[in-house]
Amino acid sequence: MYADYDSPVSFSVFEKLNLLLVLDPARERLCRFDMSGKFLGEIKLPFKAKVIDFAWFPNTKAVFIAFEDSGDIGFIEVDLASGNKISSHKTFNVPAISGEKTVKDFTVQKIWPSMTLGTVENFIFLNAGMGADTDRAFVYKNGSLKRSVWLQKEFTGCAAFQGRAASVGVEVRDGSAVMMSYDLVRKDYDWVPLLKELAPKKGKGAKSIKIAGTDAKDNVYVEALFGDASGAASECFIYKFNRNGRFMGRVRVPESPGMPASRYIYIDAAGSVFYMKAGADPKKTGFYKFTVSEMN
Repeated sequence: MYADYDSPVSFSVFEKLNLLLVLDPARERLCRFDMSGKFLGEIKLPFKAKVIDFAWFPNTKAVFIAFEDSGDIGFIEVDLASGNKISSHKTFNVPAISGEKTVKDFTVQKIWPSMTLGTVENFIFLNAGMGADTDRAFVYKNGSLKRSVWLQKEFTGCAAFQGRAASVGVEVRDGSAVMMSYDLVRKDYDWVPLLKELAPKKGKGAKSIKIAGTDAKDNVYVEALFGDASGAASECFIYKFNRNGRFMGRVRVPESPGMPASRYIYIDAAGSVFYMKAGADPKKTGFYKFTVSEMN
């Protein structure tokens, strides 16, 4: 499927709702498509700052927006599955909510939706911008955003589990690739080793790993970029692991989206891998679906 865009920087997919959402910062809008690529409408965003990422909770109709080089996050209430009308909107300053003295203490790079409690309580995770302190978790309820927890430093760049208030991250520790998780409710920290092939090497092999997302069954997806001794990228795979670190398969995806993007991979609740990539026509962007099936 294709969409006419000036470098969309983020997207999400809700296949059961037949819905693809794309953030278009150049035109300050959030666009709705069905899964065939048909344009369904747009939401004009009521914010002056440049938007870079978003997260939507379908059951509470809450949309959270990240802004470029900002400690603020925006909120809009809208049913993206059926319409384009915003019911309400507001802006929250994360450092102020956190009790920090200056907005320079924290900038938001990416937003991850986590779980919903009841019908009004949403957990979100915020990735810290470059040079900022650490990733953080917040709870939104009845119009208020409240601090939940500061994650440990190694969780910078973490993702959220879908369906439970917990975060997950990957890092290289003592030459080995490991996956870490933290449960906000139980205050429980855990880590497990991953495949040896994912540990970055100087010669031919893995060059980098990072979290791509999770699905509703607590499986974790890791983007792994492989290359040669020169460091040039030659292959990219999405690896699937269960919450205990067991390898469940992998699928090859493009090495690069070929465009500026803060979120070019999206894992939906069912575990499908969606990839956003620049098309041959510079005015078009392609969206591709991959299924993890290879067990080797």
